[in-house]
Amino acid sequence: MFKIFGSRSKDDGGEKSATIKEIEQFLHVHEAPESPVGTSLGSKGGFTTLGKSGETQKLYVTEKLFAHAFTDVLHLNKCPDTVRAITKHPKEPKKKIAITAKTANDKDRVTMVSQKTGDLFCVVQQNIHLTRQTYHIYGGEPMPKPGDKNQKHAHHPAPVDKVHHHGKALFPYAKAEVKSSGTIHLSLDVYDPADHAYHPDVYTVERISSSSGGWLASKPFLVKRLGIPAALLKKGDFPDGITCPAWNCTIGPGIDPILITGLIAIMDTQNL
Repeated sequence: MFKIFGSRSKDDGGEKSATIKEIEQFLHVHEAPESPVGTSLGSKGGFTTLGKSGETQKLYVTEKLFAHAFTDVLHLNKCPDTVRAITKHPKEPKKKIAITAKTANDKDRVTMVSQKTGDLFCVVQQNIHLTRQTYHIYGGEPMPKPGDKNQKHAHHPAPVDKVHHHGKALFPYAKAEVKSSGTIHLSLDVYDPADHAYHPDVYTVERISSSSGGWLASKPFLVKRLGIPAALLKKGDFPDGITCPAWNCTIGPGIDPILITGLIAIMDTQNL
């Protein structure tokens, strides 16, 4: 069974959890080595992390990206938007712009690219074993490291014989593992090039209570980075320009929207 990190409430004897309105303020600016402010896995296509307290962006992601296997692979140029971010204009901060991405999918991989340029954003690779499923999120470029002119040497790519995009090496960013027996938590381990290893449970997910939408409405998910709110995710929206039902997400400052998209693709395989 797949366990979601629980949130504490007055009813279970713990401290009362923060309200959604409090969470949505996103006052904390995350200093994430995997995506410094102003960059992200999708930087080449306009996706960026924001850097001011309370600064958020909206993200819409088509539900069940892995379930769309084989439908887009042969017609990538004709794909509708499957990811859309509403964020601030890079030159006019008071204005909002829409940045879009599309995916090419097969049974064990989701490949996300820029709708405008075709540049690779990320690959979410699924590996199914007898007792577990492992998901890796890869990027086409090494993790940026401010002030490090030799950053391409600091972050080594994964072996090309194991994973690649059109023959080009990919760089590990994060991974999640799902076991078929027992109860585990849903979390994302983040790769640290300096240690050549993954740091466990950097991003965790929990359901939170919501009084809006009635009893039929799905409860939102709160993503935390190192225990601090990082993104708020809700299923079942139908935003303009997105095919099929979509996740409606609010992304906090310092958080990579493309990394959250990869996490959502993984969450959807578990029918949460």
